[in-house]
Amino acid sequence: MKLLVFTAFVCAASAARLDNNYVQPQGQARTGPTPPPPAILRLNNDNRGDGRYKFDFETENQITQQEIGEVKNAGTDQEFNVIQGSYSYTGPDGVIYTVNYIADENGFRASGDHIPTAAPVPAEIAEAVQQNAAEEAQGHVDDGQYRPEPEQGPPRGFRPQNNYKGY
Repeated sequence: MKLLVFTAFVCAASAARLDNNYVQPQGQARTGPTPPPPAILRLNNDNRGDGRYKFDFETENQITQQEIGEVKNAGTDQEFNVIQGSYSYTGPDGVIYTVNYIADENGFRASGDHIPTAAPVPAEIAEAVQQNAAEEAQGHVDDGQYRPEPEQGPPRGFRPQNNYKGY
């Protein structure tokens, strides 16, 4: 009986009216009218329909982009896109920044004078890599697996002592 009363109470509580007090977030306060988007000064778009394309554009605020793309190994299981392009923009400091990029079966790779590059490899690591490559060329391959040396048995000339007296 207590279970029935408890169940009825839970059902009544879960069926209660939910208040709809959702307030949409307010946008950023603007101090003036929104500036119009920059005008497009040049736009070229050539889509050949077979996976090859190229486009470029330039805006009045000195943003430019060029890109070409094609499909490699079309119609096979090894099909992938190759895309190459660049874009430029003027930063808040007045400097024109240019990014060149390639996207292919090896992933996306971007380069530019303002993009950080990897630190140089320390000399010790470079030496270890060269040593590993030389050892692999000689047939010494360490794949990281533990392989104990085969047991040789007791050394020669060793006679086990029988300490058991039998009593």
